[in-house]
Amino acid sequence: MSNTFNELEPFQNDKGVIKPFYGRIDFYSMKGEVMESLYYDNKEQFDKEILDSSEIGRPINPKIISEEEYLETDYEEEMEL
Repeated sequence: MSNTFNELEPFQNDKGVIKPFYGRIDFYSMKGEVMESLYYDNKEQFDKEILDSSEIGRPINPKIISEEEYLETDYEEEMEL
């Protein structure tokens, strides 16, 4: 099972606090709506989910994301609450 953003703890480096991530995968319903978005903390788990989803025909949209995109998405999701 992969780590999602909510399960990860931020860590400190010489440039400040960085939230670990590699990419995000949006999982779609059969109606084409995003049902869930998961953030992955490493390439292996990210690639495995893409392969697994492809094998069973699960509709997804994988994206390798930058820190800026990650923080912007996180902010937008908080504003929707």
